Amino acid sequence: MQSFFDTNILVYLFDTVASDKKRRAQSLFTAAAQRNEFVISTQVLQEFYVVSTRKRAVPLSLSEAEQVVRDLAQF
Repeated sequence: MQSFFDTNILVYLFDTVASDKKRRAQSLFTAAAQRNEFVISTQVLQEFYVVSTRKRAVPLSLSEAEQVVRDLAQF
């Protein structure tokens, strides 16, 4: 069974403020990755880039966000 990850889950993976949400997102992502059963759409990757670089209290740098998108796009 495939797990579709939305933008919020990806943003929480890199959150430095909401530690409970970060732990939950990491747990979900790790479990799905170990089973190789997850899907991330191009739209979600684009939304992640915008949100993580512009709309967070502590944004990722442009180069960090780009690298995350490149890494996730391989899946």
